[in-house]
Amino acid sequence: MNREGSGREPLTRGSRLLILALVQTAVLAALIGYRQWTLETGTPVVLAIRPVDPRSLFQGDYVQLSYEIGHLRIDRLAGDDDLERGETVFVDLQPGRPAWQATGVWRRRPVAAPTGAVLRGRVDWVAEQQCEESGTGESTAIVPCRIAGIHYGIESYFVPEGKGREWERPVEGERIDIRVAVNRAGTPAISAILVNGQPQVEEGLF
Repeated sequence: MNREGSGREPLTRGSRLLILALVQTAVLAALIGYRQWTLETGTPVVLAIRPVDPRSLFQGDYVQLSYEIGHLRIDRLAGDDDLERGETVFVDLQPGRPAWQATGVWRRRPVAAPTGAVLRGRVDWVAEQQCEESGTGESTAIVPCRIAGIHYGIESYFVPEGKGREWERPVEGERIDIRVAVNRAGTPAISAILVNGQPQVEEGLF
């Protein structure tokens, strides 16, 4: 059969590169738009952190963040306590002073209380440990406990040059927290670094 009249011409190398560039641009724009939507519409949540390793010669100034809710004693929380590495989980958070606290962790997204938020994460590890537990008066006991390490995708944050080491080791009496916005899907985005409750760096909208 003669196909000379099909009218289709093979794409040139330049055309293929242009299409690839347009697709990459569209994906990047979608990611940026999703993050901005999260910052604009998400529930503001304050998380306590333990910052470590704030400097990388390959990535510039950044803070590597370890969150208090990144180490959950799941045998003391509502929800599922038989979690396994690699699972997606949903952590229920409720307001606290100054930081929000985890009250439960589930494999399936729970219905969030009006005062709370649900944060989606991934289980990095689960371990059986021995934990201290307060008893009556001033006594403490060592009891078996089950700890899960949870990754939320907000563990690294780029900061203005030279600020990483300043925030790594707060001066005595200084407290550093992270404010995040949590959208309806449970995805968080860092919106501000707080020092003693006051924003030092804030993420703006576009």
